Amino acid sequence: MDSTGNDSASTGGASSTTVRIPSRFNGPPGSANGGYASGVLGELLGGVAEVNLRSPPPLDVDLQVREVDGALHAFHGETLVAEVRPGVVALDLPEPVSHARAVQAAQGYPAHEGHQERKCRDPE
Repeated sequence: MDSTGNDSASTGGASSTTVRIPSRFNGPPGSANGGYASGVLGELLGGVAEVNLRSPPPLDVDLQVREVDGALHAFHGETLVAEVRPGVVALDLPEPVSHARAVQAAQGYPAHEGHQERKCRDPE
């Protein structure tokens, strides 16, 4: 079992993987953060992955991951939580802004002062 609670076993040529998302990686109430869940599931392929969440990923429960038609499917009981397939990264990136331009833009941002979320304003 690894540090995220994932366990893999092979039985007679069939692979069985269990993934557990700890509650500290919560997103919407009662659900995992979608980005974190997608990253954990995508990592099972060992490369670039396309992850489609089909239902809110539950927290602190085992998700059974099985290969179905060349993709990995994560289930909570009979509920399909996610489909994971090999992906492709194709980006047309814009040129980055200069540091001076970024500082100038930040000074004009109205929420720069008085933001309500302390963690955004004063990281620990």
